[in-house]
Amino acid sequence: METVDVVLRVAAATLLLTFLGLAIRDAWRKKVVRFMCLTAFSLSALFLQIPDAPLWLRTPLRLIDACAIAFVWWSALALFDEDFELNLTHWLGLFAYGICVYPYRFIDLGWMNILPLWWGYMTDGVTFLLIGHLIWKVASGFQEDLVNRRRRFRILFVSLIIIALLVAVVGENMLQARGIGHFSLTVIAAVTLPIVILLIAWVTQLQPERLLFQSVEKSTPKPPSIDPRDAASHTRLLALMETDRVWAEPGLTIGLLSEKVGLPEHQLRNLINKGMGYRNFASFLNGYRLTYAKSVLSDPKQARLPVLTIAMDAGFGSLAPFNRAFKAAEGVTPTAFRTKALSDQS
Repeated sequence: METVDVVLRVAAATLLLTFLGLAIRDAWRKKVVRFMCLTAFSLSALFLQIPDAPLWLRTPLRLIDACAIAFVWWSALALFDEDFELNLTHWLGLFAYGICVYPYRFIDLGWMNILPLWWGYMTDGVTFLLIGHLIWKVASGFQEDLVNRRRRFRILFVSLIIIALLVAVVGENMLQARGIGHFSLTVIAAVTLPIVILLIAWVTQLQPERLLFQSVEKSTPKPPSIDPRDAASHTRLLALMETDRVWAEPGLTIGLLSEKVGLPEHQLRNLINKGMGYRNFASFLNGYRLTYAKSVLSDPKQARLPVLTIAMDAGFGSLAPFNRAFKAAEGVTPTAFRTKALSDQS
């Protein structure tokens, strides 16, 4: 058992650190990559725990690995949401998880005594809350996502998370029942290792030209273009959006829009994504909705019109999502935008 434990943990940590190095070298500017680097660093510290190691070595590793699950939460949210930004909820989630886990690290380092039984239940509750929120966010974005590969990966990702969670919980309980709970990290490493292998295989690619000391030509991304076979559908779509203003309908989904266009949903997804360059349905709709909202907010004749009315007229179901979408696009709230736009005209 000890040999299996060492092999699995060292292999998982080595691959995680390999990914970390490649990510820092090649893609550090990408936001999602920075979150994934945090996760890789934290998980590798978790797997490199050596019970008999000196305190000066164990201490930084134990403090670094404590928030691994919270970093997994951040990374996955950023992976499936291109507009992801850390907000108060995400920081509170990290803080709550850290409050639960760090006392266990302090006990392991000899800085604290034993914790009450309910602390463990609280820790499990916060963990399941983070994982549950992650599964919900990834699954709920399935319909809005226009990138087919990412849509398929959402299903795979949710399945992997559920399987990994079940295996880790059941495996740890079995080890605890046998009195060898200290091998629980072995189970976590066994679950993590194949996922990391798949991750590295996914993001890396062998370039044979380098083995021949040849330069590798970088391909230029193709700009969005309408397939001639979709020209008629594209014309109908533009007429619905620009003339009929269907974007103002609250609760408009891509399924409802496909019925109006008279095009199967998967073909409409492909048209909006590859033909028009949008990666999710919300950004496609919000382009029209926010253009309308900005025109009204900038109109002195409508300066007394409530922001809520403008949001509802634009197709938003309530004020909160309108404010979020507007600030994400413009960097300011609708009220601040209106104030500046009207003052510039006076």
